[in-house]
Amino acid sequence: MVGITGTLVLRKGARSLTISYLNSSTDAAGAIRLSGPALTRLAAVPEPTRRVQSAKGCPLPPEVVTKLLEMPVQVGPRSGVVDKCSYGLIDDPMVDVELSIEPAEVAPMAFDALHAHVKGLLGEDAKPDSVPFGDKGWAYGSKSGSEAAVLSGKQLYRAQMSYMWSTTTPALKEQMVRLVAAMMANSRK
Repeated sequence: MVGITGTLVLRKGARSLTISYLNSSTDAAGAIRLSGPALTRLAAVPEPTRRVQSAKGCPLPPEVVTKLLEMPVQVGPRSGVVDKCSYGLIDDPMVDVELSIEPAEVAPMAFDALHAHVKGLLGEDAKPDSVPFGDKGWAYGSKSGSEAAVLSGKQLYRAQMSYMWSTTTPALKEQMVRLVAAMMANSRK
């Protein structure tokens, strides 16, 4: 990925190489040529073994998240907040999915943040789509992130996926909505 800030990011599996060329004597094409030897070495090193995290206490098990996203995930490092989990895409470790169940009191702030994300990612006039279940909810998808948040009773259910540096992950609004619906159904059990 070539950024507007003069940064080139190349990824191979779980590793990435970042080259900042803006303040150098080369351009993007020169940075790509310079990256050749480093990428050769990067590709020659075996993938690191990832520590398996526990899914205990997560709103959904990783196999359900994998099925609903249609992309394999594994549980990532926990944030330490009850009923909040991070999942990483196995095929693209730079992409994270965060699922959370929070008290209803945080809903206004969460909805404001979601609306701000939409404007920042899709333009000043962009608005999220209404979610057709729960008391109130919103969702959006873009090439840089997708999110759904639904207030139902005394709980706010959220699914957030950020992939700012990914070039292969599409907008996943519908998948975020399905994850929220699954969390709601799972919490009723």
